[in-house]
Amino acid sequence: MMKSDLEILARSLEDNHNADSRTLNAANALAEKLQSLRESNPLFEKISFSPAVEQMLESQALAVG
Repeated sequence: MMKSDLEILARSLEDNHNADSRTLNAANALAEKLQSLRESNPLFEKISFSPAVEQMLESQALAVG
């Protein structure tokens, strides 16, 4: 059974694992979905990820950029 992006990300955060490629892919997919929601409806503008997920995404951006 395929795990959803949310399940993959949640499991990684629960287990305090370092972010592997699967976790980072899941986080990026969710970030894209959230951005799409923000653009489509102002109700989603103030919704954000937890600080742990934000840090994970920032770390990845620094490593790639």
